[in-house]
Amino acid sequence: MARESASEHLVFSVTEISKMLQESLDLFSWVVARVPKAWHYRVPEGAVRGLRGDERSVAHHIAHLVLYEVRLANPVLGELAEGRDGTSIVKSGSMSWLLPETLELCVSPIEELMSQLRQARSEHIKIVNNFNDERFNHPITRLWGTGDGSKLESPGWVATKTVQHTGEHANSIFRFTLFAP
Repeated sequence: MARESASEHLVFSVTEISKMLQESLDLFSWVVARVPKAWHYRVPEGAVRGLRGDERSVAHHIAHLVLYEVRLANPVLGELAEGRDGTSIVKSGSMSWLLPETLELCVSPIEELMSQLRQARSEHIKIVNNFNDERFNHPITRLWGTGDGSKLESPGWVATKTVQHTGEHANSIFRFTLFAP
């Protein structure tokens, strides 16, 4: 997926990351489909298998992912494709400014949320596929504030962050689906 170059930046392949974006969505969809419908809006309480539980429902996780892609990752990737750094299109690389919208969206039916996520991911992959590997690896944005906040990240890093982010939420749903009382 990625390797480190002499310049200490991760190097990403458009083809590999496009594939990983789809595979991470497929896994996430598979996990969500196994959650009992009665739990879609249930907030897990306390520890789950000895680990502190996530205080978000399945619907909240999905709404969060939808808004991450629709309002943050996709617009920023579009800006990066145009050679801009993405700072004029979003408030920050943090999701905190989207919490009110997340809370509104998370009451939607799961099928609708998953449809929105699939649509957002399709757009994400489409944007990624418009890059060539060289441009995909050009450091251009500081939005995610990695390191001391001055490190520039590439479009490849931004797209790979989406893969990681999807896995993070799939893991939370896996945990309380498999181990919640």
